[in-house]
Amino acid sequence: MLKKYFKSQSGVTLIESLVAMMVITVGLVAILSLALSSLTRAKVSKEQIVATALVREGIEITRTIRDTNWLQDIGCWSVNGCGLADDLYALDYTNASSLDEATRFSGDIEEFIFLDNDASILKENSESFYNHSSGDATIYRRVVQIEAGNITESKHIRCRVYWNARGKDFYVDAETILTNWR
Repeated sequence: MLKKYFKSQSGVTLIESLVAMMVITVGLVAILSLALSSLTRAKVSKEQIVATALVREGIEITRTIRDTNWLQDIGCWSVNGCGLADDLYALDYTNASSLDEATRFSGDIEEFIFLDNDASILKENSESFYNHSSGDATIYRRVVQIEAGNITESKHIRCRVYWNARGKDFYVDAETILTNWR
């Protein structure tokens, strides 16, 4: 009777082993896909953090240009191109004293991301500073739009950082109003 029992149970070990391997495989696939998803999300978060910092920097560069004009007692707000003339600009810390040194673009900031313009690409130099002139090209493009504000003696400043990663377009915007309150 015992011999009969063991003879009928001979295939069960093989089936149990296959089921156990299947469960382990499904578990490993789930863990690996979770890890991959986590790494992808971490990269997206890093890109968004860098883009947000670059947008803030664009706004601050514009504010610095306004303040530099005041300190140098340039008596214009936006007359004949001096001061903060309305247009689109590629600004970085190397031209933070004047818009004269910045690359100008024509058009609207909404259309800008569709233009293939190398002048807006930010580069990272050996000291990890982003600029438009030297270093290794990054995935980021930045443009600052200056236009007349709704209030007299004010300027509406809008900065956009755009990048394309993993086949998707991303951008971060920031806006502020600068006034000629001096």
